[in-house]
Amino acid sequence: MLEITVRYFAHLREKRGLSEETIRLPAPCTVAELYQQIFSSDCTGIRFAIDAAYVDADTMVVDGAEIAFLPPMGGG
Repeated sequence: MLEITVRYFAHLREKRGLSEETIRLPAPCTVAELYQQIFSSDCTGIRFAIDAAYVDADTMVVDGAEIAFLPPMGGG
């Protein structure tokens, strides 16, 4: 079993209702699969980071990692 910390930013934090949580996973998965498990939606446009370093969507989650989901940011 893997135990990870997941951090949410911008509208994802609002959607989830918290800024971070600890999650236990029964089996390894990619960061994109984790996002889909949590939000039940496609991860198009979402950036992923593991331990403060950007990673590709197909990067595997490892035990003890801090995962961040970063949605596109608007500005202007």
